[in-house]
Amino acid sequence: MQYILLFIAIIMAIIGLYRFFSVANRRQIISFFLCAVALTIIVALFYMAVTGKLAAALGLFAALWPVGAAMWHNFRGMKKFSDSMGSSAKQNTEMNKKEALEILGLEGNPDPEEIVKAYKKLMAKVHPDNEGSKWMASKLNAAKEYLLNKPDN
Repeated sequence: MQYILLFIAIIMAIIGLYRFFSVANRRQIISFFLCAVALTIIVALFYMAVTGKLAAALGLFAALWPVGAAMWHNFRGMKKFSDSMGSSAKQNTEMNKKEALEILGLEGNPDPEEIVKAYKKLMAKVHPDNEGSKWMASKLNAAKEYLLNKPDN
């Protein structure tokens, strides 16, 4: 009877994980794996402490501490870098017509419909909600605004 309950619990966990991973974004998946690693380490330390191997458990913890600290530092550093890229893009949106046309992949003197069509096509690929770049999205916005507001430059 207990094996049947264990089997049902495992099947339910697999289905739950499948549903989670099918709708989760990248940040949620990373958080899930970090929590799973932390929980595994905690369970392993607890087991070793309960079985009388407390010195080994403390040694394992001390050995893994620098790895965890480095991972945390890198994760925080990537977030700060990503945030700074977004803010620097807001500050540096000055451009000329040639650069705006190049960003949108256009040539000559495109009409407003072509500009909007090219903008929408590229924005669908690089929008931050689709795991794209805030910096590139701001460049596309600036290029579109420049070309629609200053077509004679």
